[in-house]
Amino acid sequence: MVQPMATYQVNPTLARRRTRQTGDISRRQHHIPAALIGGFGQPAGSGRRRDATVAVRWRNGSRGVQVVAASHIGWRSNEYRLQEPGHGDPDFLDRAWTALENDLPPTVARLASRSPVPADYGTIIAYIAGAGVRHPTFGEHARAERSARGEKAPEGDAIQWERVSTLRGSFDILEEWHFRVLHRPAEAPPFLISDFGWCKFQVGGRGPTAHVFPLNSDCAILAYPPSPQLAPTHASGINAHFTLVPSVMDLINSTAWAAPETSWVAIHPIYWDYLNRLEQLQGIQWPWLGPYRGRRGDLFD
Repeated sequence: MVQPMATYQVNPTLARRRTRQTGDISRRQHHIPAALIGGFGQPAGSGRRRDATVAVRWRNGSRGVQVVAASHIGWRSNEYRLQEPGHGDPDFLDRAWTALENDLPPTVARLASRSPVPADYGTIIAYIAGAGVRHPTFGEHARAERSARGEKAPEGDAIQWERVSTLRGSFDILEEWHFRVLHRPAEAPPFLISDFGWCKFQVGGRGPTAHVFPLNSDCAILAYPPSPQLAPTHASGINAHFTLVPSVMDLINSTAWAAPETSWVAIHPIYWDYLNRLEQLQGIQWPWLGPYRGRRGDLFD
């Protein structure tokens, strides 16, 4: 069984420990790791991924497309801070995310170069599980779900504990899921990333729902639940690498933008004008020969 909870110490007991505070991490707490966003951008002279620049298009407002540092987007002030930590660390949850984020960039680099190591599987599972609870809208969804069940809706610190509970339950679920590593073809635009960090779609109304988690400009994780429709010879795992055809890159990117919950999308600055054309790409048809270069079949074949 995968046990990334122990590795990344996302454990409620941490909130009851006295910990030495180092630096002020409470101001900007990222729901998308800044170092991950930087992998979609132009590297900075500092060499730090969080300083890389990306082109960003926002859903609302009149800002148009702007070029900003990766660290300037994907955050909210005190998003994970406990209001009443008692004798514990009010930022224990954000520190747990930081522990994961330190492992994520080298894992992404190995996946992009098609040379993963076994430990990368746990890192990817932890990242995907975290992506389901880190967004600022988590509290809104948690309250709606609890209210629908006739239960008391969480407020304040209860939302943070709900995050932890949901996160812990996600690992057993994801252990049953399938994963593939998707690669960008050289002639296609790069992957973009949204403020949610993933998008989902279903091919032709059949098969399991596909969840795509872009990891940098050149690669993404395809994640999907088990299904009786999957072939017995179905290939999956972090060693299952597939290069997409260009039209599927456009389909994935336009799907991420079209999702009504998306607030912004970011891409490498030299593709800034591509962001203004995402609506035009939403009518792209699924390629009848299949989504993969040199391999006929369905997304899950």
